[in-house]
Amino acid sequence: MGGINFLTDPAAALREMSRVACPGTWLVVVDETEEFARRHENSVVAKAFYRDRPRTIKAPQDLLPPGMKEVRAETVWSGDLYVLSFRKPG
Repeated sequence: MGGINFLTDPAAALREMSRVACPGTWLVVVDETEEFARRHENSVVAKAFYRDRPRTIKAPQDLLPPGMKEVRAETVWSGDLYVLSFRKPG
């Protein structure tokens, strides 16, 4: 939870998560949404994280390794977080 939005190569992180997971395993990625970041990019505490973010924040389902099953992305917590879940093929 948290962090993948700010990685230099989130696709590599998702590939590694998938690589080390056992076949059939569910993986879940949760992080802040773009809307959350926009609301907090000028706050005293969070601006260091959100003001200069490297890209627009969205659930990274387009970066998943090929063949992942049951891919689902949704927003939760009044739109402040996204939840991306997927299963490694068995």
